[in-house]
Amino acid sequence: MPTDDARSQIALPAQGALSTDETRELGRLVIAGALLVLVFAVAGAGLVV
Repeated sequence: MPTDDARSQIALPAQGALSTDETRELGRLVIAGALLVLVFAVAGAGLVV
Protein backbone atom coordinates (compact mmCIF):
# COMPACT_ATOMS: atom_id res chain seq x y z
CA MET A 1 0.00 0.00 0.00
CA PRO A 2 1.55 3.34 -1.03
CA THR A 3 2.29 5.77 1.74
CA ASP A 4 2.10 8.86 -0.49
CA ASP A 5 -0.99 11.00 -0.27
CA ALA A 6 -3.00 11.06 -3.51
CA ARG A 7 -3.01 14.86 -3.46
CA SER A 8 0.78 14.94 -3.68
CA GLN A 9 0.57 13.09 -7.02
CA ILE A 10 -1.24 16.00 -8.70
CA ALA A 11 1.23 18.01 -10.75
CA LEU A 12 0.80 21.76 -10.74
CA PRO A 13 1.57 23.67 -13.94
CA ALA A 14 5.06 25.11 -13.96
CA GLN A 15 5.21 28.88 -13.74
CA GLY A 16 8.32 30.86 -14.52
CA ALA A 17 9.34 34.18 -13.08
CA LEU A 18 7.55 37.27 -14.34
CA SER A 19 9.25 39.36 -16.98
CA THR A 20 10.04 43.02 -16.39
CA ASP A 21 7.03 44.14 -18.44
CA GLU A 22 4.70 41.77 -16.62
CA THR A 23 5.97 42.99 -13.25
CA ARG A 24 5.46 46.61 -14.29
CA GLU A 25 1.93 45.88 -15.52
CA LEU A 26 1.11 44.02 -12.31
CA GLY A 27 2.33 47.01 -10.30
CA ARG A 28 0.11 49.33 -12.33
CA LEU A 29 -2.90 47.10 -11.72
CA VAL A 30 -2.20 47.01 -7.98
CA ILE A 31 -1.92 50.80 -7.81
CA ALA A 32 -5.09 51.26 -9.89
CA GLY A 33 -6.96 48.86 -7.62
CA ALA A 34 -5.73 50.64 -4.50
CA LEU A 35 -6.83 54.01 -5.91
CA LEU A 36 -10.25 52.60 -6.77
CA VAL A 37 -10.68 51.28 -3.23
CA LEU A 38 -9.58 54.66 -1.86
CA VAL A 39 -12.14 56.50 -4.02
CA PHE A 40 -14.96 54.25 -2.82
CA ALA A 41 -13.80 54.54 0.80
CA VAL A 42 -13.80 58.35 0.62
CA ALA A 43 -17.20 58.36 -1.10
CA GLY A 44 -18.60 56.00 1.52
CA ALA A 45 -17.22 58.10 4.35
CA GLY A 46 -18.80 61.16 2.74
CA LEU A 47 -22.20 59.47 2.72
CA VAL A 48 -21.90 58.51 6.38
CA VAL A 49 -20.85 61.96 7.56
